[in-house]
Amino acid sequence: MARVVGVAALLLLLQLSSPYHAIVAHADPAVLGRKAGVAEEPAAAGKNAPAGPGRYAVIFDAGSTGSRLHVFRFDRRMDLVGIGDDIELFAKVKPGLSSYAGRPQEAANSILPLLEKAKSVVPSRLMKTTPLKLGATAGLRLIGEEKAEEILEAVRDLVHTKSKFQYNPDWINVLEGSQEGHYLWVALNYLLDKLGGDYFSRIRYLRFGAFAARAEILKAKNGAFSSCMLRGFSGTYTYNGQQYDATASPNGADFDKNFDLIGSQKFI
Repeated sequence: MARVVGVAALLLLLQLSSPYHAIVAHADPAVLGRKAGVAEEPAAAGKNAPAGPGRYAVIFDAGSTGSRLHVFRFDRRMDLVGIGDDIELFAKVKPGLSSYAGRPQEAANSILPLLEKAKSVVPSRLMKTTPLKLGATAGLRLIGEEKAEEILEAVRDLVHTKSKFQYNPDWINVLEGSQEGHYLWVALNYLLDKLGGDYFSRIRYLRFGAFAARAEILKAKNGAFSSCMLRGFSGTYTYNGQQYDATASPNGADFDKNFDLIGSQKFI
């Protein structure tokens, strides 16, 4: 699942309206078929010319249970190349931004360690051309637009004042549920090498993150009981501005039934 999340985070770059986005858009189409490559070094201007550092991108995945950092490095052909011994720099903190509802500055400060990690990896001379994107998911969608925007504004201020990364306030936002699903669909099919072939060979459904999965199960359930609720619960559930009935089954929560319900939904 971690690899799927990593590729989904990388796909967020396609939203960036920047020179970096132009590089992606005009890259050789074959780039999208390569998972990784070996860094290409520019022709040396002299015996002691420094090696090319490549290009970088910084992605924050702000989920309901925690915030995750992905730093990617690319060569001139837009192939992913390693950072240290891994294909990316990855780090995470808990809890998620939504846990700080009503305390926006605390929410922003919670990701400061991740921002510092990103700054330690990207060469200082490249920071101004390195885009930073934060996509928040179900957690911030749940707490309401006003509180979510307060947190996002505090995060924007933190990024703008505490780093020199390429900054655009529109790059720090809440993803729609449909966007989240589309990114994960593309990521999973990409990792399974199912893109570009017969439609029916592709994976047509996904398991979502910790909170989004429960919400999709509740929406999918048409019967009297919900298999994702603890025994004894009966009430309503609000997700993304809509209200749903939620009554536990007599046997309580059932993982296998939840999985089957998610699998029965066609998101594409």
